[in-house]
Amino acid sequence: VMQYTGLKDKNGVEIYEGDLCADKDSIVQIVWSENHQWGCKIVKTKYILQKDLTFPLWQWDRCEKNGNRELEVIGNIHENPGLMENQPCG
Repeated sequence: VMQYTGLKDKNGVEIYEGDLCADKDSIVQIVWSENHQWGCKIVKTKYILQKDLTFPLWQWDRCEKNGNRELEVIGNIHENPGLMENQPCG
């Protein structure tokens, strides 16, 4: 059972653990981190960031230094595993 993060995406859709979310530059998987917080694990990106690097969800989605990215739920790892294949972003 996927757990609700307590947050919603830019369209008001609830974000759950295992969701795949996109912004204009990247696709991330929502995970529960070992630091006891919700994280964004990079699946695909246009930037040099290393695949599988995980950022805190709050930092990824609202950090001014990141251009105030706005995530959008595009699927989840259970129903849309093809979104995790190596395809270019954007």
